[in-house]
Amino acid sequence: MTEKILPIHAGQDIGKGMLRKIINDVKISRDEWISLVNSLITF
Repeated sequence: MTEKILPIHAGQDIGKGMLRKIINDVKISRDEWISLVNSLITF
């Protein structure tokens, strides 16, 4: 497994292209990504 590092910069958005690359790099589907993000969001 190759480790990926994702720097986080407060106040900056991740562009669509970069987000797609991250999803592809971790080898999960778009639906799996959405499910993961939704599971992390608390209201």
